Amino acid sequence: ERTSSACAVAYMRARSVIARARLVNAGFPPTGSFPGWPYSAPVEREGLRVVEELIDAWNRRDRSAALKRLHPECELHPVEAIEPVRGREEFAAGFERWFDAFDSFSVDPEDFLIRGDRMLVPVMQRARGTGSGVEVEQRFYQLFTLRDGLVVRFEEYADESEAMEAFRS
Repeated sequence: ERTSSACAVAYMRARSVIARARLVNAGFPPTGSFPGWPYSAPVEREGLRVVEELIDAWNRRDRSAALKRLHPECELHPVEAIEPVRGREEFAAGFERWFDAFDSFSVDPEDFLIRGDRMLVPVMQRARGTGSGVEVEQRFYQLFTLRDGLVVRFEEYADESEAMEAFRS
């Protein structure tokens, strides 16, 4: 167990260095108060934890764990939705419909770009359709806004430049 903890710490440090480089390359100055740690405040570290836990809950199809990471007044804008999803109840209903459509589904984060209370996460989504068996793989850009330690807004983009513009605004 000690080895896995050391590996997890090494992984988080390596990822934080990559995130710092990405922030600088995206035109944002590094904000870290700790060497090698790009997040300037406990709020940003807490936000990273919340988003990672939400993605993990989604990958495990754990609706109750996912709902715990959403603010009661959350607003979600998935790329496939015509209208935004508002509140935990609408999310819960959408969660069930989404997973009924897929035998398998995963969201694999590729990076975490953090700016204040907002986080942009490029992800690779993989799924296999229920019934059809068709496998799909596509990159999306998920933009999270956090308040009170919970996700209050989620926006999803298929286009990287649109996602970066939203992130910067």
